[in-house]
Amino acid sequence: MKKKLNRSVLRLAACILAVAVLTTAVGAFGAVRDTSKNADGSAAASKKDEIVYVFTDAEGNTKNVLVSDWLTNPQKEATLADCSSLENLENVKGNEGYTAGENGAVTWQADGEDIYYQGTSEQTPAVSMKIEYLLDGQKISASELAGKSGVVTIRYEYTNNETQTVEIDGKQQTVCVPFAALTGMMLDNAHFRNVTVSNGKLVNDGQRTVVVGFALPGMNAALDTELLPEAVEITADVTDFSLSTTMTLVTNELFSELDLGKAEDLKTELTDALDQLTDALDQLMDGSSQLYDGLTQLLEKSDALVSGVSELKDGSQALVDGTSALQTGMTQLQDGANQLTDGLNYLDTQSKALVDGSTQLFDAVLATASSQLAAAGVEAPALTRDNYRGVLNGVSAQLDEAAVRKMATEQARAQVEAAVRANSATIRASVTAQVQAQVTASVMQQMGLDASTITPEQQAAVDAAVAQIMASAETQAQIDAAVESAIQSMIETQMQSESVQAGIEEAVQKAAAGSGMIANLLAQLDQVAAFCDGVSQYTGGVATAKAGANTLLKGTDTLSAGIDQLAGGTGRLNLGLAQLQSGVNQLVAGVSKLKDGQMELSDGLKQFKEEGIDKLSESVNGNLSMLYSRAKAMCELSKAYQSFSGLADGMSGTVRFLYRTDAIGDAE
Repeated sequence: MKKKLNRSVLRLAACILAVAVLTTAVGAFGAVRDTSKNADGSAAASKKDEIVYVFTDAEGNTKNVLVSDWLTNPQKEATLADCSSLENLENVKGNEGYTAGENGAVTWQADGEDIYYQGTSEQTPAVSMKIEYLLDGQKISASELAGKSGVVTIRYEYTNNETQTVEIDGKQQTVCVPFAALTGMMLDNAHFRNVTVSNGKLVNDGQRTVVVGFALPGMNAALDTELLPEAVEITADVTDFSLSTTMTLVTNELFSELDLGKAEDLKTELTDALDQLTDALDQLMDGSSQLYDGLTQLLEKSDALVSGVSELKDGSQALVDGTSALQTGMTQLQDGANQLTDGLNYLDTQSKALVDGSTQLFDAVLATASSQLAAAGVEAPALTRDNYRGVLNGVSAQLDEAAVRKMATEQARAQVEAAVRANSATIRASVTAQVQAQVTASVMQQMGLDASTITPEQQAAVDAAVAQIMASAETQAQIDAAVESAIQSMIETQMQSESVQAGIEEAVQKAAAGSGMIANLLAQLDQVAAFCDGVSQYTGGVATAKAGANTLLKGTDTLSAGIDQLAGGTGRLNLGLAQLQSGVNQLVAGVSKLKDGQMELSDGLKQFKEEGIDKLSESVNGNLSMLYSRAKAMCELSKAYQSFSGLADGMSGTVRFLYRTDAIGDAE
């Protein structure tokens, strides 16, 4: 059984390590090269490759830290200079010794060989890990969970302990060394079903499910966002719970390899493209305005056109001349109507994608908001566009200051009373002793006795009288009343203590902070809802404009046919003029619709520029710049963070953290 477990642990560790080192492995083993030289031909210096093994209990608490170091010796030096904060150093692959100096300095007698050694450390790892367990929605300890059945949730939370204050864009700001945490485990399908993992992947071979999740500890605060995962949560239907060792790899190598200089070039190209798009959109809006003015003028002169057609009946020559001019104008009008119709048809084909995109955006924001509420411990239905206001207002109402203060006070009183009543036997003994002393003094006085001269026979008589009085119901009732009075007095005294009052105030302050968070979340969701409504209005306007343009196009076709018939000969003069009059009326109606459609198109273009292009440009020149600066600063910190235990001057290194948790239940 132990050998089988060790094989499972090794396979799991291999899966996690493979994900993290895939990119560097290709470069390292893709070709045989001279490791004694750098890429530029210069002599390679000694490097330290470090793995920090963090052994924890099943809830993520660190038990001990073991560090394994590999010092490369590309120049075959006789000695290697090192620096290490580790204790209990041990050469694990050779007999070479070392000499310890001041401030962690270590000199290894390498004799031309690489050095492999390990040691222990009391330092806090770069990332701390906390593991929580839920059974059917209720918190439970790891030891209590063993052997239980139900819906089990395992939540890994990571805390980044490597933060620094650096200057970013002229301001002092706190950021962290960026780490990626990859947690993996193997689950027996005989005990685990319906497994899910947040921000991770599942691999099921029929007998076991391999679960791998990732998180970016501290990255949200450092980048001023809430969109990055900082925890991993696994949920499953479980029978007879047990869990073998889980493994977590923490590394910063992915960020040390990033080249953000290319991101700056991308930002410049994006800014230039947005400027060109804005200029083109301005020109389109100007042209749209001019087209609207022309359509207005055309519509205003339609009456004159109708009158002119009537006058054409007075002479065929005037009709021929007018028909020729009208044919020329009709060709231009048809060309313009065709172009407008094609453009509106294209915009209409994009409307569904635009609406679907805004819907997906709203759904994603709602899902993120639901996750934030769940992460904060707020029990609420999943947010939808129909219920989010009601749900958030309901949550906010539960955080009312007066209600929270009352509940916190009642809970504190219950805890204080339980603690005081736990000592009721001691309190009763003290009260009983005081009452008995008073009764004894009273009996001695009534019997006329003096304690200094009392005889044994008299003492026996006094004791008997005292015992009788103490056993009476009246005396016991007095004792009960005195005990209860003492208990209530102690409760009131402790309720006024600084610690109890501070606890109540802390609960009230947390509720106030939660209420503010809910209000901000509601405001953000309202903004997204307004944006989605605006998209729907825009696409509706495009559809209306499309219908108007198609109507106009049909009208121009009818008018063109009438003009062609008129030009066919003066012999059909009366019939041609009648058709022309009919066509003119259709033209007027078509121009009117085209005018209305053009107004909607102009408004839509303006809205698209203000709500789309302008906001996108602001984001590129504002948030993207800030995000880029912070990310660049973090990558610089990542490149500088090369060792956990220390580096000698001039030495470079890499470091990874591998966390191994204790098993739970039969898997132990």
